[in-house]
Amino acid sequence: MIASCGCPQERIDLVNDILAVDSGLDSLVKEYYGNFEKTFEFCTALKDCLERARNNHGIIESAVKCYDEEDKLEVGTDEKKSVKALEELRRFKAAEEPFVEELLVLKGTARRRQESMQGKLRARRGTLKKKLESLETWRRVWDALFVAAFISALVFSVVAAALSVKPVVTALASALTVAIAPAWKRCDEHWNRNEAKVKRQKKLTNAMEFFAPCTIKIWVGVERLEIEITSLMRTIDFVLGEEYVLKFAMDEINENSIHIAKTVTDLLWEADNCGCNIRTNWDMILWQMIDNPWEL
Repeated sequence: MIASCGCPQERIDLVNDILAVDSGLDSLVKEYYGNFEKTFEFCTALKDCLERARNNHGIIESAVKCYDEEDKLEVGTDEKKSVKALEELRRFKAAEEPFVEELLVLKGTARRRQESMQGKLRARRGTLKKKLESLETWRRVWDALFVAAFISALVFSVVAAALSVKPVVTALASALTVAIAPAWKRCDEHWNRNEAKVKRQKKLTNAMEFFAPCTIKIWVGVERLEIEITSLMRTIDFVLGEEYVLKFAMDEINENSIHIAKTVTDLLWEADNCGCNIRTNWDMILWQMIDNPWEL
């Protein structure tokens, strides 16, 4: 059934069919699904961004190559010999600065959205926990009332029989005793249904929290990438301001670039893996809802 619900609109329609408007989960699940879609879009945008970063760092490789070639020349000062290398570094800086800004915007937006969703899920779980505790408390109260009523009717029936009161009174007492049991059973079934419904919603909320898009590894990778890029850009800025230090800084620039390339590769894998998990996890949540939709 889920396999046929590939496109976003079909999935939204399926959620609308499963959840009652007054279930308390309707708007939350729709927002939750929207968060899945936004996170998937984030992973796609991040991959595009990282691919550009990978291309940008090809410029560093070109700068290193130019420097090595120019360093072999026997004419001119170091600054004059490294004209092409410095040009490549300037080109890298111009290409990298927009990438860093876009990366920060992507990360900030996705993180705020995910933290907001997690907060709402925790709040919903807390609400359901309190509701379940309240139901259990009221059920005990009703049980106590029914027990008291049953005992009272039974005592009334016994006393009426012992005192040889009018048959009408005795029959009434017996009828009350007999009527209480079915009423108690109906109320007990009602409490069972309500408790089962809340437990089902609580279970679904827990599953939603567990299967929520997890991008912690991506955040860690992005933050590491930020640090590495900041270090590289600081070195390049210094070199472009004081060109004579290029000879001493080139090894550091090359080493930083290698670290960044590895981080970019790792992040690309994490983003791709996260995108795949998003679809799988959303299907798991759908199965939770499809299993017993009337309990939601």
